[in-house]
Amino acid sequence: MTSLPEFFAQIEPLLSGKIDAAEFEARLGASPCGPGRLFEYRERARAALHGILEPLFPATRRAASATRHGLWVTLLHRFESASPATHFAPSRFGRPFPKFLCALAAAGALPDYLAEVADFEWLSFSLANGARDGGSYFVRDYCCDVLEYVSKEPPGLPKRRALALVVYRSPRDGRVSVLQPNAAERFALEACGAKPPADMTERSIAAAERRLVRLGVLPAA
Repeated sequence: MTSLPEFFAQIEPLLSGKIDAAEFEARLGASPCGPGRLFEYRERARAALHGILEPLFPATRRAASATRHGLWVTLLHRFESASPATHFAPSRFGRPFPKFLCALAAAGALPDYLAEVADFEWLSFSLANGARDGGSYFVRDYCCDVLEYVSKEPPGLPKRRALALVVYRSPRDGRVSVLQPNAAERFALEACGAKPPADMTERSIAAAERRLVRLGVLPAA
């Protein structure tokens, strides 16, 4: 008779697609429900995981579909195999998705705009839900206009243009906002004691810091 620990040890690779129904039965014995029902369980688990990712990354899905027919489903299958769901919070399944796409882009297997759109969507979601992943704001340099693509939902693909963004959650009202920082504001956020450039005055940096505090990017002193 199969013990519960042994059953759970084998059901995980079945539901994650690492083994098929025939291999599952070879390891534990014939299932009363039959291999067809076992396959159905696998498909239900896959649909549930896909149902978690799709609401988290709607713009990424749109961009993938505009890139190539069937690309979105292919990416979901590959991600699901590379990053099995292990956290009790379903949304945490999506946390590694932008980095997964970034790795594919770095290898030349995927356009970089997909990783950038996914990154922006995840930052917005995680900040909105209090999962700050190490900070209350994030500074990003994108190669495409993720802000327009996500907020205005234009058809086709994101426009190619360099875009620096600060994505932050205001401590006042908890809302997620986006700032396109000027040079002084960016220096105030990232300098960490470094000497400012020759063309940047202490006065402009102080003004930038005051604006960042007023917007809620930085806490008041």
